Amino acid sequence: MSNLRSKAVAGRLSAFVAGSPRTSVALVMYALLACVLLISIVLALTGQQSAAWILRGMVSGEILDAADSWNVMIVALEWLDAHPAADGNLYREVFFEQQNKFQYAPTSLVPLDALRMMGVKLTPVLLNDLNRVILIAGALGVGVLGWLVPARLLNGPLDADTRRARLLLSVAAAGAALLFFPFIYGYHIGQLQVWINALFVAACIAWLSGHRATTGVLIGLVCMLKPQFGLFLIWGALRREWRFTAALLATGTLGLALSVMLYGFGNHLAYLEVLSFLSRHGESYWANQSANGLMQRIFENGEIHNFGVDAFPPFHPVIYAGSMLVTVAFLAGIFRLRRGEGEVVAFYDFMLAALVFTAASPIAWEHHYGILAPIFVVIASVWVLAAPRSGPVWLGVGLCLAFFIAALPLWGLQYAPGILHVLMSHLYLAALFVLAALWGLVTGRWGRLPPGVPSRAAGEAA
Repeated sequence: MSNLRSKAVAGRLSAFVAGSPRTSVALVMYALLACVLLISIVLALTGQQSAAWILRGMVSGEILDAADSWNVMIVALEWLDAHPAADGNLYREVFFEQQNKFQYAPTSLVPLDALRMMGVKLTPVLLNDLNRVILIAGALGVGVLGWLVPARLLNGPLDADTRRARLLLSVAAAGAALLFFPFIYGYHIGQLQVWINALFVAACIAWLSGHRATTGVLIGLVCMLKPQFGLFLIWGALRREWRFTAALLATGTLGLALSVMLYGFGNHLAYLEVLSFLSRHGESYWANQSANGLMQRIFENGEIHNFGVDAFPPFHPVIYAGSMLVTVAFLAGIFRLRRGEGEVVAFYDFMLAALVFTAASPIAWEHHYGILAPIFVVIASVWVLAAPRSGPVWLGVGLCLAFFIAALPLWGLQYAPGILHVLMSHLYLAALFVLAALWGLVTGRWGRLPPGVPSRAAGEAA
């Protein structure tokens, strides 16, 4: 009797999988998230930092005074208040002489100054409370992406299987963002990156919705906080995305003009010296997930296990040359890339560029890879929608493994001996795999949808 019952259950399960391939693949994503959640809870119970540990603090209403970004930014603002006529000396005093790691462009101070002008007293606790709201909004935005992708990727009405998968994806996406350690860690340490992540998620939604100018405005705001995203100007011009590029240029120019008016042209010019210093020295601490960080650790050039709040590794010509070569190769690759046809392909290209601009930097901390959260959701959506022909099995397994590695704080790898130093760069290696996956989507090498379900034509939603 039990055998008959087992066969009946197996038969119904087999019929469900055959009739609902996309829903079945979406459920696999839930199994992966369950594993990440379980490990995160175990880490939290043992007193180690994890997404579950950080979420517990958020839910319990903890008063968070961490200030990884806020301390140095407030120091810079106070210095500017005390030296209104010392244009050009901000970084010489604060960064080089006082050895505060204020590595942000002057434009990044404008939002905080705006809060002060509204009568807000800047404190780490207040800014972290604001970060909590922005983080939740960003996670919900990732969920919106999971909802939008199927409608944008497929032509015509969605069948019952796809509608179920779409709902499952959108719910899982929001949860995945909150379980994705690089996405939530910025909140825990008091980081400006939380704003950047949320703006990037909003930019993805705007692009996917066909609003190029809005996307340009949002990326322009990101550029005020993270100037390296200004490379999107070159990317947009090369791709002939004129509305995006014009809006980005206008927003960036307006923000820069306002910043120069507030803080002086000399301080902006002096920031170039800081960028040169950072590219020459980099960071050896294991959390620097870049080619520079990897080479620093291979050559054992500087402290690996303890972050130097007021020190950098010594200049190493081989590391400098190697990391610059990688940066140039990354940028040349994205600028020369010939993408396939289609509106959605342009969206993949947009995300690919954002990830390249992050990974190509000499210094890329864990929280900088918070932008991987929406990217993983989009790639997972493509994989689900391609069912039952989801491409090579190894690619799906690789993407699951890459998410697993990127989502969890594998800090124990910092003690890997000898040549296993390379394992310390687990997040960087996962990002490289995602770069390869996005490159495949942009060039059409993988992720093609089943016959009869074509992607949208180029320009349809422009």
